[in-house]
Amino acid sequence: MIEQIKSCNDQLANKLASIEQNIFGTCWPPEVLKEKINKGEFLYWIFNKNNNIVGYLGIQKSLDELQILGIGILEEYRNTGLAKKLTAELIRFFKNSYQNKVILEVRESNIAAINLYKSVGFSQYGKRENYYKNEDAILFELEKAYV
Repeated sequence: MIEQIKSCNDQLANKLASIEQNIFGTCWPPEVLKEKINKGEFLYWIFNKNNNIVGYLGIQKSLDELQILGIGILEEYRNTGLAKKLTAELIRFFKNSYQNKVILEVRESNIAAINLYKSVGFSQYGKRENYYKNEDAILFELEKAYV
């Protein structure tokens, strides 16, 4: 079941940081996650299995746009449609928000993520060279006019 996180304590912040570290090898410090979620600057959706977070989608809210911070799914739960379900939750939120677009960047080599974003209506609008270590980032956006 997907749950939207509306408040964050130390335990949840540590779990979010741990799954991000596990999947990507880097993470937001737990204290930053806790502060940003509780201030409403970050919003997370999580998928729990047996009281463990196995997938998440995080966004940062700004005045006129939402930026996807990351979508992370533990390896044994990939290719199950979970990332698409999390993305659908984001799109439902976006449709009812005052923001005009959702933006993100993705590794050029992450074909699965690129295909997911295209399948739900995101459009490529640019590229950042060497955004990641020795790899370009593809920039995507989803505008409200096209949702």
